[in-house]
Amino acid sequence: MAKTRAQISADYRAKDVDAYRAKKAAWARTPEQRAIRTEYMRKYREENRESFNAMCNASHKRHREKNKDSVRNDHYRRKYGITLDDFNRMAEEQGHICKICETTEPKGMGTWHVDHCHDTKKVRGLLCSNCNTKLGWHERFKQQIYEYLKGSA
Repeated sequence: MAKTRAQISADYRAKDVDAYRAKKAAWARTPEQRAIRTEYMRKYREENRESFNAMCNASHKRHREKNKDSVRNDHYRRKYGITLDDFNRMAEEQGHICKICETTEPKGMGTWHVDHCHDTKKVRGLLCSNCNTKLGWHERFKQQIYEYLKGSA
């Protein structure tokens, strides 16, 4: 029985893996090959959107689980300008309780939420999920709430 093209290629690669990888890397550096590869991947992603997204999501999930502290540190630094150490220090200083309702259960995402002023970006403290959501809602609709309370009094 004749070998398929894939079997022939596999046999070639198996002879000298390092040489094959070097040859492939040199070939992939050319602008023409990069353009061909880019177009191939664009078409592949379009035709296999669901499986490609599942593969990417699984890869990202593994990365987040493996580098949990690093991912959280990057998130806090980017969004609030604090580090994971700052977050942990704040939690210790607050006694691991919500700064508003004093619950010991953060609920929601399973960790405390960083409360901050959206105008000044200044971090105010750590809140449970309920207080963080309600405070954000109150800040957003403050004027309407006060007008409603004045009208019903």
